Amino acid sequence: LRFVLNNQDKRSILLVLDKIDRINSCYPCSYQSKTQQSISSKSVSTTNHNEIDFSTIETRQSKHNHSIQHIRKFLKEPWRKRLLLLSITYFGYCFSDKGFLIWLPTVLSFYVSGKTCWHHQHQAIHNIPLNITQGAFVRSLNCYNTDNIKAVIINLLIGNTLSIPLTISCILLINRVGRKLLYCIMAFMCGFNLLLIYFIDSLQSTTILSCIFMSFTASGWIPVKTWSSELFCTEIRSTAMGLLNVIGYIGCVLGMTTFILLFDANCTATFLIFASVALLAVVLTLFLPDTTNADIE
Repeated sequence: LRFVLNNQDKRSILLVLDKIDRINSCYPCSYQSKTQQSISSKSVSTTNHNEIDFSTIETRQSKHNHSIQHIRKFLKEPWRKRLLLLSITYFGYCFSDKGFLIWLPTVLSFYVSGKTCWHHQHQAIHNIPLNITQGAFVRSLNCYNTDNIKAVIINLLIGNTLSIPLTISCILLINRVGRKLLYCIMAFMCGFNLLLIYFIDSLQSTTILSCIFMSFTASGWIPVKTWSSELFCTEIRSTAMGLLNVIGYIGCVLGMTTFILLFDANCTATFLIFASVALLAVVLTLFLPDTTNADIE
C-alpha cells in the first residue's frame, strides 16, 4: 500500500485496498472486524483525499501547460501574423464604430443647431474647462430645448431600421460573397461615410450618411466575427477570440473618449482621424486569407 501511494497510482491503490478488505472480512472477531473496518475506512478516506489532491494538482498543471502551449503557438507562423493583424483590425473597427456612434446624438445636434464643421468656423467651447460630459451637454442644449429633438430621434430610428435588411443580406451572402470581401465592403463603407460627412458638411448629408453608417457598422460584425474565429485552429481559437475582444473593448473606450475630446477642439481632425483608422483596419485585412469554403482545423 505504501509503495502504490508513493507512486501515486490510483488504480493500484484501489486494488490493494480492495484486497485488504477481502482479507479482513475472513476474521470472525467483531472487535477485529471493527478495527479493520475503521482502518479500511481511514485508508479509503486518505486515498480519496490523495486523489483529490492529485486531481487538483493535475488540473492546475494542465491549465498552466495549456496556457504556455497557447503562448508558444501564438509566437509561431501563421498564428502570430493573424493575431497581430486582427488585433489592429478589431481595435480600429471598434475605435471608429463606437467612438462615432456613442456621440452621434451630439454630432446631429451640432448640425441641427445650424453649425458646420469647415464651411463656417467651428464654434468650440474654449471658455469652459476641458470636461467631456459638460462640453457635450452644453453643445446639445440647442437640440434639447427645441423641437429639433424629434429630428435627431427620427434619424437614429431610421439608421437602426436600415440595419435590419442589411443584416439579413449579410447572413444570406456570407457564404456566397465570402467573409473577407463582405467585411471589407462593410468596413470600407463605414470609413468612407465618415469622410463624406466631413467633406459635404451639411445637416442633410450628415443625417443620411449617419443612418448609412449605423446600418453598415452593425452588420459588419457578422462577417468579421465568423472570419476571425475561422482563422485560428480549434486549440487556440477561444484564446484568440478572447484576446481580440479585449483589444476591441480597449478600442471602444479610447474611441469614445477621443472623439469628444477632438470634436470639442477640432471637428476636422475628428472625422479625418476616425475615417483613417477605419480604412486602415480594412487595408490590413487584405493580408489575411479568406476562410470561405476552406477546411477548418
